[in-house]
Amino acid sequence: YMDQRKWQDAVDVCERVAELKGPDEIENAQPFFLERLVLAKARQGKTDEALGIAAGLIRLSEGSPLEGYFTRLKGGVQREAGKYD
Repeated sequence: YMDQRKWQDAVDVCERVAELKGPDEIENAQPFFLERLVLAKARQGKTDEALGIAAGLIRLSEGSPLEGYFTRLKGGVQREAGKYD
């Protein structure tokens, strides 16, 4: 959906995957779906919502290797939105 610029479809799928509980394979893939969720929200023009989700992901991953991953994601959203402060 991301490649086809179907942002709402991408958001819907990512939100469903984020809510799944199950095998390790699904739970290990969730950070990547959350990344896509943030990017899709940003590309829909919902920058503040995307930044809020990214900030929450940074807080949740504090102290883990994912903290840097999500911090970089937040910076990318800020850059795309022209928010350089």
